[in-house]
Amino acid sequence: MTKRVISPEEFIAEVNRLLKRHHAFKSNWSVYLVPPGSDGRTATGYEIEPRDAIGHIAQVIDHVLSSYDVNPHISRAAE
Repeated sequence: MTKRVISPEEFIAEVNRLLKRHHAFKSNWSVYLVPPGSDGRTATGYEIEPRDAIGHIAQVIDHVLSSYDVNPHISRAAE
């Protein structure tokens, strides 16, 4: 089955949306593109906050990556 292709911005939005459903979610959890202010074409990656939640947040990231292909060469705002 072919996975839907999403932009880095859509990836970040989906991860942050699903984080709120995680059983251990805390309001300070987030994932964002780096450097700050970058878009899908200019981002060099993403960061996870807080670092001590990396295990839980990585579960959500892995789920999103198993569902979508992220194209780092496009920039498309999340709907």
